[in-house]
Amino acid sequence: VLIYPLTVAGKSSDAVRRDAAQAVLRRMSTVYPELVNQGALVSEELVRVAVLWHEVWAEGLDEASRLLREEGDAEGMREMLLPLHAQMDAGPVTQS
Repeated sequence: VLIYPLTVAGKSSDAVRRDAAQAVLRRMSTVYPELVNQGALVSEELVRVAVLWHEVWAEGLDEASRLLREEGDAEGMREMLLPLHAQMDAGPVTQS
């Protein structure tokens, strides 16, 4: 029951929350490795199917343009966009 909220918290931008959730998941995985792995898979799949590609791209383009405009970081902009291109090249993925 706690696996999904912990996996979500384990991806938090709040370092304290993320580190605490990851520590709990690591500890749980020593006793229930399959349960933790399955919970992580469910979490990843829910995020994957819930977030539309155009939303991911809109956010990525916004952040990439901010990097270039505000920080003059062309390399950072490139690094922001490369994973999006790789995701598009890979196409949709369904795990069975």
